[in-house]
Order: sequence, then structure tokens, then C-alpha cells
Amino acid sequence: MSNAVDNTEACLANIERHNDATNAYITVMADQALEQAAAIDAAAARGEWGGLLAGLPISVKDCIDVAGVPCTNGSLFFKDYVPNDDAPIVGALKRAGAVIIGKTNLHEFCYGATTQNPHFGAARNPWDLDRIPSGSSGGAAAALASDMCIGAVGSDTGGSVRVPAAVVG
Repeated sequence: MSNAVDNTEACLANIERHNDATNAYITVMADQALEQAAAIDAAAARGEWGGLLAGLPISVKDCIDVAGVPCTNGSLFFKDYVPNDDAPIVGALKRAGAVIIGKTNLHEFCYGATTQNPHFGAARNPWDLDRIPSGSSGGAAAALASDMCIGAVGSDTGGSVRVPAAVVG
């Protein structure tokens, strides 16, 4: 049976293996993720229930605040913005035991359908690196399809999650 550290290390190994090609992540939170995973495993060893998502590495689109981690919105305008608080979705994920592993690439300000980011580089479709993952949540789709996380949080206004899900599978 795998544990939180094993799950996190496996995803981090896949990030190391695939992120240069897919550019799915803007920020990888390896140290924080391993600390979260170790705490979840320690709680489990004490017989404590870690939550519904205990130990599952989850990526978060880089337009969603994670306390203490840059939130660029895919733009140089926000390159130095570091939120003090988690967005409600991140707080809920953490309460459920998820391990936040990193912040995924996006179309600048979530406004576009290609994930071609002029500041952080284009995200690529892991099934064919000559193709886009589509949508503004393309980094999330590429990360999930490449096993660089077990779940991914994106945002969807006009197909920003639905289209990458269809294009990347």
C-alpha cells in the first residue's frame, strides 16, 4: 500500500522527467509537498484519519492562491505576488489531506484557449509535444496526463478545463 510520501515522490519524479518538455508547472513545491506528505504519513501511523484525499498530490492552477507561494496569474504583472492566505478551494483540499505539489501553467490571466504563455512559456500536450493542451488550464491537463499529480485544480469560464480535458484526455 502506498503512502503520502511515496505518492508525492512518484509525482515529483515524473515532474523531473516530463516538465521540461511539457512546461506544465510554473512553480513546483517539492519541499513543501514532501513536508505535507510526511505529516500525513505520521498522522496515519498514529491511527489518525487524514481525510478523504489523504496523501494525494494535487496541482493548483497558478491563478489560485496558495499561502506563501507565488501566484503569477501567468503574467509578469503578478510575478512578485505572494498571497498570505489560501484560496477557499486550497483550504478545503488541505483539510481533506491533499498534498499541494505545485502551481500549473496557464494562459495569461486565464484569458485564452491555447496555454501559449508569453512570459512562462507554452504548455505542451504530453501525448504530442508539437500540439497544445488547449484552454487556459492546459498546464493542469498536461500535469495530470503525465502523472505529475494525481488530481489537478483548474478554472473554467469558457471551456478552460473542459477543452483541455477533451484534448489531452
